[in-house]
Amino acid sequence: EALARQRGVDLANMAELNHYIIQHLRESLLVVDGEDRVRLVNGAAKKALAVDGSTSDRPLAELSPRLQAVVQAWRASPSHAATPMLVSADGGTMLIPHIAALGQERPAALMIFLEDQSLIAERAQQSKLAALGRLSASIAHEIRNPVGAMSHAAQLLAESDAIASSDRRLTDIINNNALRISTIVDNVLQLSR
Repeated sequence: EALARQRGVDLANMAELNHYIIQHLRESLLVVDGEDRVRLVNGAAKKALAVDGSTSDRPLAELSPRLQAVVQAWRASPSHAATPMLVSADGGTMLIPHIAALGQERPAALMIFLEDQSLIAERAQQSKLAALGRLSASIAHEIRNPVGAMSHAAQLLAESDAIASSDRRLTDIINNNALRISTIVDNVLQLSR
C-alpha cells in the first residue's frame, strides 16, 4: 500500500510537472482526439487563436475553422498534405501548423504545433544584419590597408628634402583625402557594429 501510495504521489507530481511545462512553452501546442475535439491547448496556442475560457472537449472547428480544415486535409492524406500558412487571431502573425499523429489507431489523436513564422523571419533578418556587418567590416579593413599605405607614403614624401613646394601641396591633398577615407571607413565600421 505504501508503494502504491508513493507511486500515486509520483504520478501526480509528474502530471503536474508535465502540465506546467506544456502550459509555459513558448511554442503553441494543441492536442485533439480522433474526433477533432480539443483535449489540450497551452497558453501560447490560446493567445495565437484568441481563445478564452475553457477549451476542454470543444470541437476544433469552434476554436479555429481554418485549423480544422488543415487537420481534415492532413487526415485525408498525411504524406501529401500541404503546409498552409494561417493568420493568428490578431492578424499580425503567420502560423505554420505541424501535425503529428499520437498512436496507431484510426482516426488518431493529433498533436499540432503552431510555428510562429514571424520569429523565423526575425531570426533570418538578424542573420542577414550580422552578415552585412561582417561584410562591412571586411570591406572597411580591405580599404583601410591601402589607404594607410598611401597616407604613409605621402607623409614620407612630404618629409623629403628633394621635394618641390608645389609637390608638397599634392602630398597635403593625398593626406587630407586619406584622412577623409579613414573617417568614412570608421563610420562604416561603427554602423556595422
